[in-house]
Amino acid sequence: MSQKPENRRSEHDNGDDVQRRFKYQSQCAAMLALSMFEPHSEIQDLFCELHQDILLKLKNGKFVGVQVKTRQLSSPPLLATDKELVKTICNFMNLNRDFPDAFHGFVILSNHGFRYTTDYSSLPYLIKTSKSEDSNLRKGIVNGYLNRVNHQLAPRVYTIEELTNVLNNVTTETMPSFEEFTIAIAEKISSQLTFAKNCTAEQLTEMADQLVYKLQTAAALNEKRIYNNFSFEKLQDTKTESIISAKRVTRDEIERTLRQTLGSTIPNYELPRIEPTSDLEMDETSILTSKAAFLRFSSTLLKWDTTLDGKTRLESPVLTSIKNNIEAKHSSVQLILGPPGAGKSALMAVLARDYHESGRQILAIKADQLDQNISSIEALNNRINANFDLSNSIKAISRKEPVIVILDQLDALADLICLDSSRLRTLIDFVSSIASFPNI
Repeated sequence: MSQKPENRRSEHDNGDDVQRRFKYQSQCAAMLALSMFEPHSEIQDLFCELHQDILLKLKNGKFVGVQVKTRQLSSPPLLATDKELVKTICNFMNLNRDFPDAFHGFVILSNHGFRYTTDYSSLPYLIKTSKSEDSNLRKGIVNGYLNRVNHQLAPRVYTIEELTNVLNNVTTETMPSFEEFTIAIAEKISSQLTFAKNCTAEQLTEMADQLVYKLQTAAALNEKRIYNNFSFEKLQDTKTESIISAKRVTRDEIERTLRQTLGSTIPNYELPRIEPTSDLEMDETSILTSKAAFLRFSSTLLKWDTTLDGKTRLESPVLTSIKNNIEAKHSSVQLILGPPGAGKSALMAVLARDYHESGRQILAIKADQLDQNISSIEALNNRINANFDLSNSIKAISRKEPVIVILDQLDALADLICLDSSRLRTLIDFVSSIASFPNI
């Protein structure tokens, strides 16, 4: 019996991934739009897909161009020499040519982060070196990158002054992952808008979705004509003016959209909070809230480089052995040993990413990035930004599905034990509290 198309996923059409990336861009725009509600925000208006993925107009009349770059977590981090980043840097230089003195700066946002090396292939290092007082280092690195750019994009040629101007005014930022972005937007709505502080998790999620939809709609409008100034009120072509106006998002429009989503009545109760008593008290909403917090906190390890040479994904028989032990046993604790630089963190990142992408619940903690003042499990709860007891919530989740808990960089804390052993003791106590429980 032949298969029907409705019963098999397409192996060639990547349209769902394309749509996901477009949505991510609108989610980034939503986070920037909500920044307008911060007490000392300099953002006046936001435009979607106008010269840039996102264009910010500041209160001083200047602009900030924002580009969003997405990549699967299984791919290597972004390099300045990657085609998409070369095009982005050139796009910024073109804007400075087309609109002299109009731009205050530029921003590159990514879900995956930027690889750090000590050559011009690393964008963070390239930006840092462009501001170095060492003129020989500065010229060598920046000129090397400029030659690479001009070679890739011939016959158009850029000058060292144009590239330096962009590098001196560009910043990079790693944003939340695809999976955790809606929660991040909902949390920002709750923290920035007074009327949303007592909303439920469901209401905040709905507001986040509606805000992203509004920004997706604005981005879908086509700009019909490239104009030569930023005086939007003086445009003669009314059709172009109306399109550009529809791409603009103001603070008042955002608040109106969010209030309309809520409706006229806002229930007066707080977001779910689970007190550290019995794990039997956790309902489904509380479990979902804790799972979202776990994913959010795990993003550091999920975004960690999983290659040894920047290209080839780390594969190891140790990884297979760890997975086999996890799958074979109802509950297990495994300790991975190795000298510094052996690839333990990359191994842990591969493990975390594989289980996350297969739909398993994970909690990944990089021990060396915890605050030094964490001296109790309660303090660890606060660091994860969780309104629940950590051990109890893990146990509650494990009643329904396996939970993979990964602790990386414990050896780094052990090396510092003579200075402060509180973090190490806390993590050992945490492991002890859940080690013997089934499905963990």
